Amino acid sequence: MRPSTAQITAQLTLTTGFQQVIAVYPFAFLRIKRIHLCNTSSSPVTVSICFVPGGGAAGQGNAALWNFSLAGNDFIEWGKDELLPAGTVISALAGTGAVINLFFSGEGI
Repeated sequence: MRPSTAQITAQLTLTTGFQQVIAVYPFAFLRIKRIHLCNTSSSPVTVSICFVPGGGAAGQGNAALWNFSLAGNDFIEWGKDELLPAGTVISALAGTGAVINLFFSGEGI
């Protein structure tokens, strides 16, 4: 029998402080299907994404992407099939606020 799954999506515009993208439900896992980042400005902007364990804080020690420079008017997609345990929080920030759009899709299992 196949376990139950739930499709999970999120969309936000990043700020210069870490903000929660999604939290993995207790007693579950989250499979990342895709994280899409789009820079709407004409200048490069740095982006950081962290997979923060329960009770932790976002930082270099749990970074999946740290100070990645995304070119102006460009995008990147990544993250296929990363599996995160219960309690993990995906947090993200940008070096310049209100110019990076983040789209997330995943599957809770």
